[in-house]
Amino acid sequence: MAIGFAGAGWTTGGRASVMAEMAARQARTDLAAGICVERFISAEVSAKNLETLKSTANWDRSKFIEDGGWSTIKGAEDLGPSAAAFCVKELIRMEELPVTIASDT
Repeated sequence: MAIGFAGAGWTTGGRASVMAEMAARQARTDLAAGICVERFISAEVSAKNLETLKSTANWDRSKFIEDGGWSTIKGAEDLGPSAAAFCVKELIRMEELPVTIASDT
């Protein structure tokens, strides 16, 4: 019986590099989307912004998020357009915004 190289769960160094880069890119996107959601819901007019986002055409929602600056992280230009799309996906799922408590610091 021949199991083969991949059948044993092994991978080549080149394939491992590709997998690591894909995981790193996804981690950056997830982090940026989380920051985006937090910024969005922390804004003073977040309820109005959420209403506007939900009434915006699907294909324009990422642009709305990008134009609002919620998905921008200074010094991190390699986040890709999917960060705004993931942010939109999370925000659209919200029936209402979570209550945020302002800190005195």
